[in-house]
Amino acid sequence: MTFEKLNCVLLIDHDRVSNFLNERIITRTGITSEIKQVQNGQYALEFINEFVDRNKIFPQLIFLDLNMPVMDGEELLDRLALFDKVISKDSLIFILTASTHPDDIRKISRFPHVSLLPKPLTHEKLLNIYALIKKIKKYYRIIPR
Repeated sequence: MTFEKLNCVLLIDHDRVSNFLNERIITRTGITSEIKQVQNGQYALEFINEFVDRNKIFPQLIFLDLNMPVMDGEELLDRLALFDKVISKDSLIFILTASTHPDDIRKISRFPHVSLLPKPLTHEKLLNIYALIKKIKKYYRIIPR
């Protein structure tokens, strides 16, 4: 199967094993040539600021852990609200979590542009997300900058 590859997938998780496994699944799926990893929300914010400062194309797919040291996923999402137009136009953000705690669900529901995806990330889930991105891109006719 031939893919129009995504420009970048960003993994934000303090758990290096999760990042490693998720990167392997993404690589094997072949939906992107560029996968970036950061270990907490602060590093993610720095990475995203660099994208914005350099007028680079924003990562089309972001997987975010909710519970991390330094800056957790909720605080990062609060700060990303400043980039709302960039994020909602160019990216899909998924909270990749094993948590089903009502407080965590409530935290996520504050962010309309964010979806919850139960761990683990699988090949099938990733292909479904890729298909969704392609439908959105086709619908809105998003043209790379």
